[in-house]
This record gives sequence, C-alpha cells and structure tokens, in this order.
Amino acid sequence: MKMKLILHFIPILFITCACHHDINHTNNVAVFSYSKTLSIPISEEVALASISRFSLDDIYDQKCFSLMDEDSRLIQIYSLRDFTLKKVIRIKEDNYNSHHGSYLIHNLDSIFLMDYMNSKLFMIDSTGKTKKSIEIRTERLIDTESKLGNPHVPFPTDAINSNGFVFHDNKIFLASSGMSSVDYTKNLKEVFVIDLNNDSVYLEMNKPEIYFKGFWGFHLLHNFQFLYNDNKDEFIVGYGVDDNIYTTNFKSSVNQHPMGSKYLTKMAPYGRHKPTQYKKSPEIEKHTITNGYYSRMYYDKITKRYYRFVDRPISSREYDRMLRIGMQETQLSMIITDENFENKVEIDLDTIHFCPAFINNDELYFIDKNAYNRNSDSLFFNVYQIEIQ
Repeated sequence: MKMKLILHFIPILFITCACHHDINHTNNVAVFSYSKTLSIPISEEVALASISRFSLDDIYDQKCFSLMDEDSRLIQIYSLRDFTLKKVIRIKEDNYNSHHGSYLIHNLDSIFLMDYMNSKLFMIDSTGKTKKSIEIRTERLIDTESKLGNPHVPFPTDAINSNGFVFHDNKIFLASSGMSSVDYTKNLKEVFVIDLNNDSVYLEMNKPEIYFKGFWGFHLLHNFQFLYNDNKDEFIVGYGVDDNIYTTNFKSSVNQHPMGSKYLTKMAPYGRHKPTQYKKSPEIEKHTITNGYYSRMYYDKITKRYYRFVDRPISSREYDRMLRIGMQETQLSMIITDENFENKVEIDLDTIHFCPAFINNDELYFIDKNAYNRNSDSLFFNVYQIEIQ
C-alpha cells in the first residue's frame, strides 16, 4: 500500500456525499445529486499526492480521461466508458522537470509537456520520445516586453483543471503566473502563445482594471481561469477577483460577460500598495481566505455549459479555528450558465470542499480521498449529476 503526504494545494481531495438544490435569484432551479461511485485501479507508481492534473480528451475515437503523476513522470489514459486503462506514456526526456508541470494531449503523436521550472515546452509521442523542445520565456520575448516598459515577464503555468493549456490553429496557448498588482505596467500581457509553425513566442491578454486598484495578495494574483470553447471558437478568461468573464479570439476586441457570485459582493484588496517584501505572510493568506475568490472554471462541451467555482468568504473566527485544527475546509458554491453566459444559477456546495477532477455531460467527478486512504491501489470518483429545471 502506498503512503504519501497529500499536499495542501492539490485541488482534488476529499468530499462527502450530498444531495442539494438551490434556487438562484433567476427563475432557474438546479438539482445537484449524488449518482454513483466509480473506482479505477492504479499501479504502485501512482499516488494521489503526486497527480498534477486530470484531463478529458477525445482519443481512440472515444472520450478518455488521463492523469499525470509528476513523481513517476508518466501519463495514464483511461476510457471514460468503462474506466479501463488504455495507455501508459513514460516521459523519457531527461531535461523535463515535472515539478509543477503539466501536459496536453493533442493526439497520441503530439503530446505537449509544460516545464514550469525551466520555462520550456516539450512535444513527445506516445512512446515518450521527445520530438521537439521550445524555450518559452525567450530572450527575444523579454527584450520585446522590456521595450514596451515591462521589466518583468511572467512564467508559464497551468490553470490546473481550468484547462489553461490549449492547442488551437497549430499554436499552444498557455496561462501564466501573472505578475504583482498595483505597480506593473498595463502593457503587460499574460497568455503565452507559442506558434508551432516557427516556434516563436508572444504574449496576449491584459489583466482587467480591478488589479490596478490595490494589492490583492499573491494567491489571488495568480488565480487565472483559462478555457477554450471550440463550439464557438473563442477563449474564455476569468480572474480570482473579477466578477466578469472575458471572451476573445485574440483577433478582435475582448468581450465582457457578468458571471458574479452572490457571495463575493464585498471583495477588497489587501491594501493600496504591494508589501515591500514580496513573500507570503500569514496576514495575506488570512485575507485571501476570509475575502473569498473565484477558483476554477470548466466548460462542458456536450451540454454547452460553464461551471465557475467560488471559494466563499469565511469569518476571521472560522479561519483561526481552521488553523488550530490544522485543516482547511473551504466552503464552495458553483455558478452555472449556458455558453452565452445566460440562464445563470448558483448552488451552495456545503459538504463539498474541493473542485471536481473533470466534468462531462453534466456529471461532476470528484476524487474521494477517504476511499483512497483505505485502498491506495485505486482511485475513487464520487459522481454527481446536475439537472437544470
């Protein structure tokens, strides 16, 4: 049996079963109910603590989900139909640093690896052999941004399960770590575009105006929701402190859509100025958790719905209690709209404390940590269904 520490930042941990419905300020009613529990066998090499990401893709002419174990440097692909293991891809690139890394399966001959630590993109095939490597934060890019008055260029990262890693038009679009608020220039963009035709790299998408109104804290600065809707051929961008969602094709103007939470009407920055010491502090962490923020976003292309998750604010007393017991139980809500950002409904997820691994056809797949702790030879998914009435 495998025993590993479950790191606090892994967004796919424990939930308890719940059935809940909630009526939003619109006339929509969403029924959220437990459906079933599924299990998949995993090898001795895979542990929940070292799974850096889940992904949902069309492979083998069917819907598949995959996971990446960063310690073992492997990707496993499963059929969503029967949860059978279809493929194991072992990463053979010695220069790839999988720590905080991520991956994108375009097809089995073109699998992309994002190396956060070294700011590189690798393309491998299904045997794990490297076909190409590209520097992301190139000297040319840094020089170009410097001439625009941007002394710092962000680092590429992944929006975790917000799919911040997109292949489109023979380009790779990558989310970034963002930069500090208040004193960075408004010229700075934060979506990396890697053109695979010539391996050039450039940046798109400015942060919204709200980030210039104060210092929000480091976690909220880097909270970035980034999706691609292939039904409408547009990118969707959201931020931890912004009620709005933005759509763009990076060829014309950016469009703004309200998708705010009833719980986040009083969000405020930590202060007007960035602290002189650029590091985490207990006060900033407390402000983030008690303030609340938007955490993840998903697009279900079958039902054509967006799901936006909200970490609801908690009281200072409740935050101090969590510190004493050594456990953070985030209170979540979930905003659902159609792909035109209409017919909005918001549901309280009172007994669910982490976002799903993935969403498919209005089914939400949550990792059950308790079941994994009892049997670490398998991963267990608690599956919930959404019905909009």
